Amino acid sequence: MKAILALLAVAGPLWTGCVSSPSPHPNLTAHELLAAGQPTEAAAHLDQHGAADDPMASLLRAESAFRVGDYDRAVARYTDALGRELAEPARGLARRNLAAALRAAGRPADAYAVLEGLAADEGSSDELELHLGICAVESAQLDRAREHFSRLPEAEREHVAEVLGRDFLSGAGGPEVQP
Repeated sequence: MKAILALLAVAGPLWTGCVSSPSPHPNLTAHELLAAGQPTEAAAHLDQHGAADDPMASLLRAESAFRVGDYDRAVARYTDALGRELAEPARGLARRNLAAALRAAGRPADAYAVLEGLAADEGSSDELELHLGICAVESAQLDRAREHFSRLPEAEREHVAEVLGRDFLSGAGGPEVQP
């Protein structure tokens, strides 16, 4: 598990940040509160002033839940937002953040499935391959993890090898994984 945390320290969190709202109220205020590091206040503002059926308010509520560490609520809110009419890039961002919330909630296999669908729809990227590999390691799918890590550029593969061990990438061993 320490190896995963070290890898994440370099990889960074999955695409956090909220989506700009086209509305000057109340989403903009909630966005500003989130940017100021006040997720509880942002959620309270949306609960008091935000429209229940506004997809952007749903995303902001999900982001607020994520930032206060209520990952199960964040998963539910991102799932709710994805069930609404969301245009790109908000939809792709919501899927990425749903995967981050699933991982944080201890559901890396579910996060993997979300990211796999995203890669199928949008195409692969180094960032997606890295996070797919991390989710695969966390779900004890080591062959899949090796496959994803093998698609990374040399510099990132070297870093993965330093964190997880060169034997892991060559298939001769693996990190200590707690699924």
